[in-house]
Amino acid sequence: MSLGTLATVCGVGGSYRPCSTKNLADHSKRLVLTLTRADGTSDLVTCSGELSKRLRNKEIALSQIANFPIVEQLTEDGDIMNCVQLPAGTTQLPTVNVTEEMPDYQPVNTFNPEELIAF
Repeated sequence: MSLGTLATVCGVGGSYRPCSTKNLADHSKRLVLTLTRADGTSDLVTCSGELSKRLRNKEIALSQIANFPIVEQLTEDGDIMNCVQLPAGTTQLPTVNVTEEMPDYQPVNTFNPEELIAF
């Protein structure tokens, strides 16, 4: 079951970070993140094995995973743990190169719903 993304669980004003430097350095364990909400409450989530590997190898930066899904997983012991996953079908994350040729933000044209009502 999906619980949302890191960004939606942390919410506006929240943050996430590795839970400790010891866990970050221990390649034999999955990386654990502390999610902190704006009100100061926090939770721990475990990264999938592949995501842990990619974060530690710096193939993926922490700033890139805000929209990665958090799902409930059943452990071998029957416990439920919250786990951050790579998005489905992701073998390589897309790279966006910012250039001067990229267009400026253009707002979408809006309409007045009253224009749809016949008089």
